[in-house]
Amino acid sequence: MIFISYYTKDTPYKAVMNDCLLPSLKEWGLTYDIEAIEDRGNWQKNTGYKCEFIKKMLLKHKKSVCFLDSDALIMHYPALICSLTNDFDLAYHFFNWYGHWRNQWDNTSKIELLSGTMVFNYNNKVLALLNEWIYQVNSNINKWEQKVLEEIVYARDDLNIIDLPAEYCTVLMQDNSIPKYVKDPIIIHTQASRKYKHWWRDRKIQEERDRLDKQ
Repeated sequence: MIFISYYTKDTPYKAVMNDCLLPSLKEWGLTYDIEAIEDRGNWQKNTGYKCEFIKKMLLKHKKSVCFLDSDALIMHYPALICSLTNDFDLAYHFFNWYGHWRNQWDNTSKIELLSGTMVFNYNNKVLALLNEWIYQVNSNINKWEQKVLEEIVYARDDLNIIDLPAEYCTVLMQDNSIPKYVKDPIIIHTQASRKYKHWWRDRKIQEERDRLDKQ
């Protein structure tokens, strides 16, 4: 298993990677491949590169890969992920939106695919899935890559999907606490996007202010 991720150059996400995911991977002795990419201009475009990156890493390593967002913290050795065999296509967490945010666990009308922790097997079916994901992301530039993949996956019945426990894709609450239903998180996503999602917009505003001040 190869753990993969990327971050955008000359943005706060370089520090996020160096503070969160990279030290975690080293701590647990996990094999990884991390890439620094050129900034594509905004958060949406940078996250949209995820599908292309995963395909690139699968073709490069020719084995299963586990993608983690750069803000992930690996709290314990991810035994479940590392023990996966070749009898699957895709693994991710089925996120119960109402359960997590409103503690309404009897309401399953909004089950979401989370793309912060995902495992992809290396086979032709998965490569075809990634080609479709790439095409749809490029055709729907205003739609979140995670939602695009969810729609593709939900429309198919030929994929062998593993539901990763919430411990492997733990989303922090708004106050940055661990949700009560997760007893011993393995991988925590610190939700850096809450802080930096609008960094590009704010940078442009500041650049325009600086330009006007010089006039």
